[in-house]
Amino acid sequence: MYPGRPALLALFAVLPLWLHAEEARCAEGAPRLGALRFEGNQALSSDELTRRAKLKPGAELREERVAESVRRVRSAYEDLGFMQVSIATAAAAREGRLADLRLRLVEGTQFRLGRMNVAGNRDVPENVIRRELGVAPGMLFDYGRILEGNRRLYASGCFDFVDMRVSSSSARRLDLDVKVKERDARFFKGATGYGSETKERVTVGLEDLNFFGGARRLDVKSTFSGFLTQPAKYQTTRLEGDLIQPYLFGTRWDARANLSEEWRKREAYDSDATTLRTSLDRRLNSLLWLSLRYRFSGTRLKRASAEAQTAGFTNVSAAGPSLRYDTTDDPFLPRNGWRLIGSFEEGLEFGPGDVGFHKYEGRAGRFDTVGGWTFFEGAQGGLIQPRSGKSDDIIPIYERYFLGGANSVRGYPERQLGPKDVDGKPLGGTSFMVGNFEIRRRIYKALFSVVFLDAGQLFTSAPANPDSRARLKGIDDLAYGAGGGLRLHSPIGAIRLELGYQLRPQGGTKFRDRTAVHFSVGEVF
Repeated sequence: MYPGRPALLALFAVLPLWLHAEEARCAEGAPRLGALRFEGNQALSSDELTRRAKLKPGAELREERVAESVRRVRSAYEDLGFMQVSIATAAAAREGRLADLRLRLVEGTQFRLGRMNVAGNRDVPENVIRRELGVAPGMLFDYGRILEGNRRLYASGCFDFVDMRVSSSSARRLDLDVKVKERDARFFKGATGYGSETKERVTVGLEDLNFFGGARRLDVKSTFSGFLTQPAKYQTTRLEGDLIQPYLFGTRWDARANLSEEWRKREAYDSDATTLRTSLDRRLNSLLWLSLRYRFSGTRLKRASAEAQTAGFTNVSAAGPSLRYDTTDDPFLPRNGWRLIGSFEEGLEFGPGDVGFHKYEGRAGRFDTVGGWTFFEGAQGGLIQPRSGKSDDIIPIYERYFLGGANSVRGYPERQLGPKDVDGKPLGGTSFMVGNFEIRRRIYKALFSVVFLDAGQLFTSAPANPDSRARLKGIDDLAYGAGGGLRLHSPIGAIRLELGYQLRPQGGTKFRDRTAVHFSVGEVF
C-alpha cells in the first residue's frame, strides 16, 4: 500500500456522508414534489412541458428550483413565438411532506418576425450581419435565437456596439431593428498572459477584421513564452498568420487557414516546426459543433534523447473530424450541463507524409450545482497507434502525449508523469487516461474556493509492438493528486491558483517533493 492511499480511501468514505448531510441540511423544511400538473396548455403537450421543466417527483420544492422550472417552461413557449405567455404557480400539500405543483398557463398570441432593419454598418455588408443573426422575416419569433445571433455578432470582433429593438407592426408580427457600431478594422495589438503549458507569454500582432471585405479576418502575430520559467523546458517562439473566412461560398461553413513557424525548447528535445493547418467548421445546432481538419508539418529535432527513437526530420500529414457538444450555462464558469468532445485523426503516408497512425481522443465532463455547491466530474483519454510495428512507424516524440500539470493530474509538474529516459527526461506516451473531480463554492462575489481529486496515467508501447492500449490492472497503476485552491471568475475565463499533493509519489517522500503549485487561466475542462 503506497503512502497516501489511506488518505484517499478515507476521502472516498467520508465524502458520501458529507454530501448526504449537506443534502439533508438544504432540504430541511422543504416539501417534495408529488405531481406536476399543467392547465391551459395547447401548443405544447403536458409530457413535453414536464420534460422541459426538469422537475421530477420527489424533487425538493425549493423556491429557486420552482423558479428555474418556470423559466424553462417560459423558454419553451418563447422558442415557438409565444412572447406573452403567462404562468402562475400553485402548490397543494399532501401527506408525507409531499406537495402537488400546478402551473396555469395563458399562452397568448404566437408571433412571427416581421421586418428586419439594419443600420450603422459601414464596411461589413448587411447580408453578413443578417447571416450572423440567423433569423429571417416570416420565421417564428424566437428571442433566444436572436440573443444567440447577437452573441455571434459580438464574437466576430467587428463591432463595438450592437443594439436590438423589437416593435409590434401588427397583431401577429414583431419587427426587429438592429443598430451596430463598427470597430476600426485594422489595429495593432499586444497581450501578456500565463498558461499551464506555455507559462508566461507575450504576444504582439496586427489584426484586420474585414480583410478584403466580407468580414474576412486576418490575424498576424508573434508569441514568446516560457522565457522566465525554466527556459530549457518551456521556452517557445511562434510566428503565425491566421485567415478566417465566414460563410464559405455562401454556405454555413467557416473556413480557417493557419500558417506557423515555431521554435520550442523541451527537456528531451529542441524542435523547429513549420505547420499549415486548415479546417472547415460548422455549428450544426445550438449545442453541437463539427470541424473537419487537416494539418501538414515538417519538424526538425535537435538535442533529441536517443531513447525517443525519432528521426532528425519528419513530415506529418494528418486529417480527421472533431465533434463538440456543450449544454453548459456559462462558457467561462459553468454551473450546470455537459461538455463532450471527440476527435479522430489519421496520419497519411501517401504524398508528403512520413508517419502513418490512428489518433483518437475523447473528453466528457458534467457540472451540477446543488445548494450553492458546484460539483464537476470529468474523464478524458487519448490513443495514438502506429499503423504497423515497423521501425519507421514509431510515433515521433513531439506527437506523443505528456501528462501532469494544471489540466490533468494536479500535484505532478507539467509533463512529469509517464516514461522517462535514463536522465529522467520525459519521453511521452502513446495513450493516457485521466479522471477529475472538483467541488467549487463561492467565497465572495467572483472569488471561489475549490477542492479536487485527480487520477490518471500515461502509457507507452514498445517500438516493435503496435498495440498502444492502456494496460491498467488496478487502481494502484494510476497516479493520484488531491488539493485545493482559489478560482477568480474574470472576463477572460477562470484564473486558477491551486496546490496539488501527490497521494502516490513517484519521487521523494518529503512534502515539498510531493506538491506542485499550478497557476493558469481557464477551467480544467
